[in-house]
Amino acid sequence: MLFYSPVFLLSVLWTFTVTCSSYLLSLLLRFDFDLVALTSYQRLHVPLAVLIVARIGLFRAFGLDRGSWKYFSLLQARQMFLALVSSNVVLAAFILLVRIERYPRSVILIDLAVSLCLFAALRLAFRAHFERKSSITAGKREGAIVLGGGDSAHLLVKTLRAHPASSYEVLCILDDDKRLHGKNVLGVPIKGELAGLSKVISSYSTVSTVILAIPHLPDVTLRKLAETCKLCGVRFKKQRAFDDLLIDELAEESRIIQEEHILERETALTPDPSVAHWIAGKVILVTGAGGSIGSEISRQLLALAPRRLIFLDASELNLFELERSFHLLKSEIPCNFVLANIRDRHRLESIFDHYRPELVFHAAAYKHVPLSEQNPYEAFRTNVSGTLRLLQLSEKFSCKSFILISSDKAVNPHGVMGGTKRVAERLIQGYSDKLDTAAVRFGNVINSSGSVIPLFKRQILAGGPVTVTDPKVERYFMSVQEAVILVLAASTLGGQGDVFTLELGKKVRIFDLAERLKRELGRPDVPTIFTGLREGEQMTEDLNASSETAMKTSLKNVSKVRSPKGDARYLKVVVSLDERLEDLSDEQVRDAVRALSNWNNELMTEYITDYEERYL
Repeated sequence: MLFYSPVFLLSVLWTFTVTCSSYLLSLLLRFDFDLVALTSYQRLHVPLAVLIVARIGLFRAFGLDRGSWKYFSLLQARQMFLALVSSNVVLAAFILLVRIERYPRSVILIDLAVSLCLFAALRLAFRAHFERKSSITAGKREGAIVLGGGDSAHLLVKTLRAHPASSYEVLCILDDDKRLHGKNVLGVPIKGELAGLSKVISSYSTVSTVILAIPHLPDVTLRKLAETCKLCGVRFKKQRAFDDLLIDELAEESRIIQEEHILERETALTPDPSVAHWIAGKVILVTGAGGSIGSEISRQLLALAPRRLIFLDASELNLFELERSFHLLKSEIPCNFVLANIRDRHRLESIFDHYRPELVFHAAAYKHVPLSEQNPYEAFRTNVSGTLRLLQLSEKFSCKSFILISSDKAVNPHGVMGGTKRVAERLIQGYSDKLDTAAVRFGNVINSSGSVIPLFKRQILAGGPVTVTDPKVERYFMSVQEAVILVLAASTLGGQGDVFTLELGKKVRIFDLAERLKRELGRPDVPTIFTGLREGEQMTEDLNASSETAMKTSLKNVSKVRSPKGDARYLKVVVSLDERLEDLSDEQVRDAVRALSNWNNELMTEYITDYEERYL
């Protein structure tokens, strides 16, 4: 059906018409417009038929019947030249094989020249017509000055002048390369150096924006240019380098391709229909809302019609980016972006008192294993003390449900990060008789902040080496969409301090993952080096411990595990440690986390008893 599409038929008609015209004109030129001499030759129509068939076939083979005339380019011109030359070679071969008598062989060369002129001129005229239509509105556009006269500037000026959606008319270009001064880029004059920016701005009455099209400039120069624009009352915009955009394109394409390839399973997970009913009309607080998981939770919650959303994060940049993305969505649901640290009880209490959240999704945490191992105090203060404060305030202000984002590293933890997450799990279990609580235990989330996949991509695109801790290390992986659907489902299924996990299929060997990424990014030559396991890391991780019992839930691929819970004595010790934390050394904090996260209840009870005798 595609072969006989209207576009193809129109292309055939056009090729037929122009070929007949060029062939007739070539004959007239050959015979000096002597029609008597021309008509004395026989069988001139047979070569024309061969030429038409050859051109139609070759134009299709070179893709010329599908290219847009509006964007006729040098590449298309090259393809057209090859197609025309090939068609005339076919004509010459036909004449030699058939041996048409008295056929003027010079017509073949004349026709090639005439055809090139006609086909190219018609397509260029068509493109010029569209560019002229786009440039008619240039008088209504804002004036802009472009800084830089290189390749990036050339492409930028071309785009701004030709694109109908562009709001800028480029008035002039500035560049420090004196060899370019007095020249132009697509008709736009290059007037001088960057240092003369303020003078050039004042010489135009319509300048509203200065656009930087130089890929790399020193920070001092950038600040000076920005200050000059501010003093002159014009906007300063930085256009990213086109090579950077290409790398981003590769990375983004790889991200889309990777998920199911990495996981070696389908990533689709059907949301529980009850989630929408559970979320609708509620006031919801999301901690760590600007992070990878928190931001996805926030976006999915917005679609479920809550009464109000409160997004809390300690990172100003993350919260700013989240606010900006939500502003583009133009949602009517009230959203509050709160800059606060979950370790600050006074600040948290004022937030709870003001907004009165009914559901809390707790995603704020320190999650990087080596850093947590080096900074046990900070890891405890955030992952344990922060969770404790949120639980205490959720109880005080009658919150309905509390969902903790946990980790597979909480299962038989070898380090501080996993240990603090296990303590946090026990805390929400200990509070399950005071409010509805649940924990969601994740594997590694693809493309989350600090995860191994974005790190590998950066290393590969930079030429390597790719760093892998050990050739035998393996991990579970999950997509962020799976993770968030699980979180939202847990908010409806949980309530008794249950821990939920996702059936994640096979574990993925990190070395195999690195090799796969190198192939898909087209860089199999990039070397891989092994750095050894870092402190606190494990060779493999599990979602369930041997002492836990997994049960199916109403949600496909989601399990609920029953695990040992913290009792009143456990909570009392954690609260005491939180109060005494500033007096403890890093080693004492590490010992406390190791004992309180131990899956051997006898060893944990021994530590609690000893602690009670000493401090309580």
